Amino acid sequence: MKNLSIFSLFFILLFAFSANAQTKFGFKTSYTHFLTQEEISYAAIDSRSITHEVSFIEMTPAKSLGIFTQSNMGFLFFQTEALYSQHSNKFQVKSYVNDDIDGQILSEDYKNLDLNIVAGINKNNWRFGVGPKFHVNLDVTSDLNQLDFYQERRKSVTQGFQGLVGYNFGRMHVDLRYERDFSTVGNHIFFNDEKAAFSNKINALSLHVGMGF
Repeated sequence: MKNLSIFSLFFILLFAFSANAQTKFGFKTSYTHFLTQEEISYAAIDSRSITHEVSFIEMTPAKSLGIFTQSNMGFLFFQTEALYSQHSNKFQVKSYVNDDIDGQILSEDYKNLDLNIVAGINKNNWRFGVGPKFHVNLDVTSDLNQLDFYQERRKSVTQGFQGLVGYNFGRMHVDLRYERDFSTVGNHIFFNDEKAAFSNKINALSLHVGMGF
């Protein structure tokens, strides 16, 4: 139901602005570099005896491909995007009770549908805007599932916000964006029914290139 509401809002805003503005549709691609830091969380028995050390190492860059609309009404613009993206999270696991997994590198591989909504000021082909973003999990494969103390409590949709500086030239446009998610790198991770102590927020810089028609 939540996913349906997000899709409904996305398309209502799209058609509302397209009906009253100069609008172009097109294809775009993006490259996202995540600004996350390494972080450690511990798994314990009854919150006392530590058994494992789980370190978040990095988020690999995300590559995206999809469609967009851009509507201009005088000095205002409105932009919507639907992008298919892929990236991975890397963790290192050290065990204090089992030498077989000591130092093992485990991955989480994400395939997402990213829905972006941005509005702002358009002047002399420059655009300055802000807006929400939604990550819809299409598929996640996690090596962490092989750990007997690991529990996954993942949301199907996560949210964040973004700010951009963009430039239009002809049919093409380029955006440089700062992005921040409201969730942490380990928001979905629980060890023996206790939420993992990952507090690292997901920040990123991304470069978007679009071609409109």
